[in-house]
Amino acid sequence: MCVSFKVFLYVKRAKKNKIQRKKEAQAAADSEAAAQAAADSEAALKDYVDTYASMKPKDAAKVFDSMMPDQTDLVVKILEQMTPDQRSAILAKMTVTNSVDLTVKMDEQLPQ
Repeated sequence: MCVSFKVFLYVKRAKKNKIQRKKEAQAAADSEAAAQAAADSEAALKDYVDTYASMKPKDAAKVFDSMMPDQTDLVVKILEQMTPDQRSAILAKMTVTNSVDLTVKMDEQLPQ
């Protein structure tokens, strides 16, 4: 094998390795960014839960009723993170239709 061909192969392998390292670094960065986004989302949800749990049930119920049906998924996430006593106090103050809809939605998310 001639020297120039060996150099060519070496350079080609080096470029391939560099590309692979870049891909791995990008995958790691993407994974870290996704983990941070999930943590931020979880922190925001906890903040919502704390906020609504500290409100009077009738006041939280009014807000949740106004969020229905457009923000049903968010309301469900918040209610699911509350204690059963907090959740029941709020649901009892909501309109019957919204309470039923939320209860059904929460039941659908239970493991079968």
